Amino acid sequence: MTVQLKLANIIFPEEKNYVTFLNEKKASMEKINETTKENIGKSQEKQKTTYAKKVLKKKKDVLYSVGDEVLLYNMRKRGRKGGRIEPDFSGPYIIKELCGKVVKLENLCGVTLKKKISIDHIKPYRRSKENKAHRHKVKSLWEAEDDGSVEAVVGPYKLYVSSFRTLHGNNWLVDEVIDAFIHHLIVKHQEPVRQFDAVLSSVLFYGAIENLGKVVIMSKKVVVLMDPMANENRYVSKVQHNLQ
Repeated sequence: MTVQLKLANIIFPEEKNYVTFLNEKKASMEKINETTKENIGKSQEKQKTTYAKKVLKKKKDVLYSVGDEVLLYNMRKRGRKGGRIEPDFSGPYIIKELCGKVVKLENLCGVTLKKKISIDHIKPYRRSKENKAHRHKVKSLWEAEDDGSVEAVVGPYKLYVSSFRTLHGNNWLVDEVIDAFIHHLIVKHQEPVRQFDAVLSSVLFYGAIENLGKVVIMSKKVVVLMDPMANENRYVSKVQHNLQ
């Protein structure tokens, strides 16, 4: 829809006043722009100073020594090679050598990194006391010879040092350790239950009980069978026959 207006009804500002108005607006916008740039510059300088003091304080308080666990900064993140999903730090690593402001690192498998690393590119790795003690315990069990010492009792079975050789950090536990944990819960509730993992159960069901080397049968032969398919009754007679 088009609306036509008569020129007599349109009021135009005087040419002199119009030019003055535009010049004043232009000067005002330039002043606002200069003030904005000045404030941004001050804010950036303040952030840089605060960050520098924070980093200096952290590095001043941290004193590294040989044997400390640290995390290594991923230098690829500073350039285009590093992806967004890549972690900022890798590790943990152990300081093998310390010389001034550079260190030599080795991973938990004992492999030493070829390049020396500046202490500006590492930060302390904080491990909980439980994990640290757990790691040393696993390491000592792994390095120790299997002398037949019992580490835990799972139902009618005794777990030896070799049963814990595959235990690692916070990863999924081996079947024997899971059975041990369940057994402690059962003991707490005072329920007589014999625990089997998948391997021991299959051996028992097939009657090859003589192939179990480190197994001690309890005096009370009480067995609770749990089958995901709810077919526990199918195995009762077979297990009883094999136990006799």
